[in-house]
Amino acid sequence: MPEELIPELSFYASLHWTLPNGRPEPHGLSATYLDQAPTALDNGWVYCSAGDTFSGMKRIALGLDEVAGRLVSLYFWFACHRSNTGCGAPRYRYNLRVFQPPAHNNPFQFHTLDKSRNGYLGLYTLNPFNAPLWEIHGLGATRPEPGSQVDNLSLVSADGGKVRRLVEDGFPYLSDRAGHDARFSAKIAPAEFKGPW
Repeated sequence: MPEELIPELSFYASLHWTLPNGRPEPHGLSATYLDQAPTALDNGWVYCSAGDTFSGMKRIALGLDEVAGRLVSLYFWFACHRSNTGCGAPRYRYNLRVFQPPAHNNPFQFHTLDKSRNGYLGLYTLNPFNAPLWEIHGLGATRPEPGSQVDNLSLVSADGGKVRRLVEDGFPYLSDRAGHDARFSAKIAPAEFKGPW
């Protein structure tokens, strides 16, 4: 049975890595953006770190190179989809697409969260009808209250891999294949937030 879009359970939020002390990292997930990237492959990797700012130029390690770039904050539209599992209980999964008001000038506007062939999370321009769907354990089958924060979440890829934090060559990636356990908090947009969906 195909996945059914459920607008009434969809919402806008930022995702924050949970620090070892149990508090959410203040800035939320970001993505690398290099104005003069050597290749397009250097942009859009999801950055999961503590205490880093996502505005202005900074040194970003990509592979063995360090280049000047910036981190772009990410705000997602969580488009909820429901399917029947055959066991009577429905299954809820989410297509995560970047959206921020135009004033933010986000270079990843409407990009979709996906993973590379090697399991690293990044942002891609995908047809939303063919986009991967993520399970969010700990969210439940209700729409979170506007302005609230939902803690102790885990993100699971379409292949069933739990998303973990992986520091490699000095860069804090997210991966569904390797790394340390990662828990997340979702900071839900306030009621007055207006999006395109």
